Amino acid sequence: IVGFALWALLILGLAMMVSTIHNEKELNSLVNIPCVGKIPHVRRSVKKGHNLLYQHIRGPGFSEAVRLLRLRVEKALTEQDKKVLLISSAIPGEGKTTVSANLAISLAQKGKHVLLIDCDLRNPSVGKALGLEETPLIGEYLSGRMEMADVIAQTPYENLAVACGGASKSIGMKSVRMARLADLVRAARETFDVVILDTPPCSLLADASEYATLADCGLMVVRQEYASREQILDGIQRLSDASLPLIGCAMNHARGGIRSSYGYGYGYGYGKSYGYGEKKD
Repeated sequence: IVGFALWALLILGLAMMVSTIHNEKELNSLVNIPCVGKIPHVRRSVKKGHNLLYQHIRGPGFSEAVRLLRLRVEKALTEQDKKVLLISSAIPGEGKTTVSANLAISLAQKGKHVLLIDCDLRNPSVGKALGLEETPLIGEYLSGRMEMADVIAQTPYENLAVACGGASKSIGMKSVRMARLADLVRAARETFDVVILDTPPCSLLADASEYATLADCGLMVVRQEYASREQILDGIQRLSDASLPLIGCAMNHARGGIRSSYGYGYGYGYGKSYGYGEKKD
């Protein structure tokens, strides 16, 4: 029985490895959008919880990778005259909040006035990632219990503001929430240079595709050897169905070093069955 169980676990592990993305080449062959960033896997402290630039992670690889991602995202936003960027992933655990927070910090360090909005009311994590405590929750604003100006909190990082996630006990109807969130994003366009929406996983929940109507473009976070190809394609398809153009994918927890040549470019190529990508046999 023990031997059978071990073989079953081995076969399951091998099946999962075959169905996931192992490197940038496989990601590019799966979807018709470019890989605009490759964030290396680094060890993190349990106390810190998230790998952020301000924590002075040892080794230049992490900071350099975030800087390269920021350059490519900034170029895409500038050339297309976009301001609101939606960041999502196929399933939980791929590191979309870590990527969102680091990208926001890097843009702020460059001199951009950035607002990072935590749109994940079920599992808010932006405030924790930035080490913020006792900040107003966006759920209070969406329920009408707080004004717009009160929900935007300043962070210890110059040029970076945040609207932390969290639901209110009386959150109200979805249509009312979306209308108030749209008002917040509309007002943020007038005040900030870049607005980042950190949304729930798009393959499992419909929230990300609903928030996509408020954004100008999107960035998909794909963790190496984690989500299945079907889940990645399904998530991209949902964003595609919402008519959200994707500027690219960011591969997170990448192992095997950082290559200096990413082959940068971006486009909105549609595949046969998945909008931004097509299934491969």
